[in-house]
Amino acid sequence: MERMIVRRLVAGIGLIVWSLYSFYRSYTFSSFANKYSTALGRKITDSMIKNSNALIIFSVLILLIGVSFIATCNRKPIKNLDYPIVIIYFIVSAICGAMAGTLAPITKLIAFVAFILLILGLSFKNRLKTNEKEDTRNIDKNSLNITNKSLITDTTEPIKSEKNSNLNDLRDLKKLLDDGVITQEDFDTKKKQILNL
Repeated sequence: MERMIVRRLVAGIGLIVWSLYSFYRSYTFSSFANKYSTALGRKITDSMIKNSNALIIFSVLILLIGVSFIATCNRKPIKNLDYPIVIIYFIVSAICGAMAGTLAPITKLIAFVAFILLILGLSFKNRLKTNEKEDTRNIDKNSLNITNKSLITDTTEPIKSEKNSNLNDLRDLKKLLDDGVITQEDFDTKKKQILNL
C-alpha cells in the first residue's frame, strides 16, 4: 500500500512540474510566433499559435490531475474519480490535437510524458492505505487467525513435540501481547487452552 502512495505522490508532483514546463513551452510558441510572424508567414504563425493554445489547455488539465493525485495520495481512491480522469485526458488530448491541427513534436512529447505520469498515478487495486488504525485492525485480525491456526496441534505427534509446540505457541502469544496486538484477557484465554487448564 505504501508503494501506491509514493507512486501517486510522485506522479502528482511530476504532472505539476510537467504542466509548468508545458506552460513555458506554450509561452515560447506564442512569443516566437508573434515576434517573427512576418518572417514565418501566416500559415506557420497560425499553426504555432494553435499549438500554443492547445498547450495551455493541456497544461491546465495535467495541472489539475497532478493536484488531484497529490490530494488523494493517502486516501482510499475513488474509482469514480480515476476512470473519468483518464477519459477526460483522452478527450482533451483529442480536442487539443484537433484544435492545433499539426502538432509540433514538443507538443506530442508533452502529451506522451503526461500520459506516462498519469498511468503511474492510477490505482489499479481496490484501496490505498487510509490510516494506521485500519491497518492495525487488519494486523490484529491476521495475527489472531495465525495464533488460532498455530494452536491446533496434530494428536498423532509425540508428546515431546507437543510440549515444544505448546511452548512455542505460548512464546508467540506473549509476543503478540507485548506488541499490543492482543489484550491480557485474550492472552489468558489462549494460555488456558494451550495448557489444557
